[in-house]
Amino acid sequence: MIKYSLINVFTHGCLRSTHQRPEMSSQDYEVMRKVWELRIPVQFRLDHDVGHHTEPYFTMLSRSTYFPLVMREVIAHFNTMTNDLDPSSAWLECDGTALKWNYPIGVLYDMLTVQEHTPYLPWAVTVKLSSPPSGFSVKVGADSVEANFMHSVKEADCLKHERMIMKEMKMQEHKQMWEGLMNDRFDQFWEVNKKLCGDMKYMPMRFYEKDAPFKQIRIAPNDENGARRTLADCVKCLKGADVDVSAFELVSYGVVLPPDASAQWLARNYAYPDNFVHVALVSKQERN
Repeated sequence: MIKYSLINVFTHGCLRSTHQRPEMSSQDYEVMRKVWELRIPVQFRLDHDVGHHTEPYFTMLSRSTYFPLVMREVIAHFNTMTNDLDPSSAWLECDGTALKWNYPIGVLYDMLTVQEHTPYLPWAVTVKLSSPPSGFSVKVGADSVEANFMHSVKEADCLKHERMIMKEMKMQEHKQMWEGLMNDRFDQFWEVNKKLCGDMKYMPMRFYEKDAPFKQIRIAPNDENGARRTLADCVKCLKGADVDVSAFELVSYGVVLPPDASAQWLARNYAYPDNFVHVALVSKQERN
């Protein structure tokens, strides 16, 4: 886990005065580019119940992508040794927890890895072919991932803007966003996505805790007195005003975020490609 003090460019931006209006700058662009380029080393291991002895598959995956988009190459690796695995029936597990296909890989990692002092790398993920948990979707292809991604972008757009900017775009622009994400081309993606990054009415934010569905809040950048809201304000909106925010580490993109970070700055510069800020709430008690 990366402490926020190690990323000076991030710290400079998110700790700006809550009374300062953030403007787009080269430093903001640098943050967005850096988080896009973040990778997680992953070790895929075939479940021993399959009955084959296989070597694990190692790869570096973007935090912003989704597991179904890489399953074909993972299964292709194991099929060089077994030759009978069907990628459409495979699902993934980490330490007994089934990995949801519709969560970005980086969100899953931040939510499920709780080691504080030692890196949990490479991330060990088990490829399962047995019956999945009840209600868990398995046969998920790129089309389903694309539909889920575009739905999230449209939902974020609805929160941020009084008018739906996505509806005003051409279908070709929607496809350009998706292909930019799928092919890891930041400039291709950003050429369209920048249209969604103007002033916002509400900040698209989702919060994650282990073994629970994510929770989403609708909160404006400023409070009723005009003061800029912080990330801690957002957590209190989610969990109640009496919650002890210091009991949690607030993790996104592998960074432990400062509670007094400007929530609007995060929404502008630190969102995932689906335009939501995804924050894992990790209990410090779990780390002890």
